[in-house]
Amino acid sequence: MGFWSSVGSAISSACSAVSNAVSSIGKGLSKMAGGLLNLNPTIVNIVIAVVQIIAQLLGVTKEDELPEELGDKALRADKKPEDFDTTEEYIEYLREEVDFDKEEFDKLSDEEKLARSAIGTAISMKGINEKKDMDISLTTWATMAKLYDKDLLNKDNLDDFLDEFKENQTELNGYVNKEIKGAKGIEVAGKMAEAYQKLEPELSADEINDKVLNSKIGD
Repeated sequence: MGFWSSVGSAISSACSAVSNAVSSIGKGLSKMAGGLLNLNPTIVNIVIAVVQIIAQLLGVTKEDELPEELGDKALRADKKPEDFDTTEEYIEYLREEVDFDKEEFDKLSDEEKLARSAIGTAISMKGINEKKDMDISLTTWATMAKLYDKDLLNKDNLDDFLDEFKENQTELNGYVNKEIKGAKGIEVAGKMAEAYQKLEPELSADEINDKVLNSKIGD
């Protein structure tokens, strides 16, 4: 079996595990985690890492809290997100009331661990949405992951860059995915340049232009 076939099989199994967990985590988290796993396989783990960085920065999760641990606790918890007024309260419940058994977790298959990472990441995504008062699409998370993977964003400016495009997620996604061209593409490129200039004022005009051009990544 080829590498991509193996990856596809693992993600398919993880998706099934997430779907089967709907009674434990609720429809909302199940849908979000399943959507994450249905992204391009090459980007899933990078999205998980990017979400973790921003979640910790905003205080949604603590530095020592890993998404797979959060997801594992969610699967074993007696309560679902719907039982709480905010995701922050739900995470606090998982943190204080549900234990994480590392020994049992280590016995799980890679597919089961991936499912738990996706669930934990979905919880963090929901918490980030509430903290930032915005609805960040999975496409936007994938876009942020692509820029981070190409070193066009880093841990220090990921969150601020996301804020710069809070009202223009569709434009950002379209530009990075090479779906916007012509005059509109030039307009969005200008917004990208302004964002980079604001976040990295030490960069020269040529360096900023290079970043903007290299941001057209595609699939």
